[in-house]
Amino acid sequence: MCGPNSATASGYTTQDHLQPAPASEAADGDLVVEEFPISFDGYTYPHGRIAYVKGRQPTPVILVHHNYAGCKRFDVDQAAYLALCGYVGLAVDLYPECEMYTSADRSVNVDRARHFKGSFDYMQSLLVDPAKWRSLMG
Repeated sequence: MCGPNSATASGYTTQDHLQPAPASEAADGDLVVEEFPISFDGYTYPHGRIAYVKGRQPTPVILVHHNYAGCKRFDVDQAAYLALCGYVGLAVDLYPECEMYTSADRSVNVDRARHFKGSFDYMQSLLVDPAKWRSLMG
């Protein structure tokens, strides 16, 4: 899931140039990544992150959509990279917390069977209600 930068079991960590400054301490020109929960259809998706350069004039926003597993550190790093390229990066998370697939299940290194089963079961549940799935995508 989108979270603090710590090495994953696979060894992935954020590259140094994508390390954000804490929003409360950032100076103009610093990269900032903040939580950006999104509410839709009565539910608040808590794991979104917005990346921007503090003090920069308003710029276009580019959405970073996750793969099958939900928003992860890599997706936040992509948003940070886009911010450094002159945009605002918004890493969105389209999966709600639910018993079949929690944010803790999103790491392939925790319990692979639960990870894959949960993600694919959740995607399958979206196909049962195509109007809701299409509305999630904009």
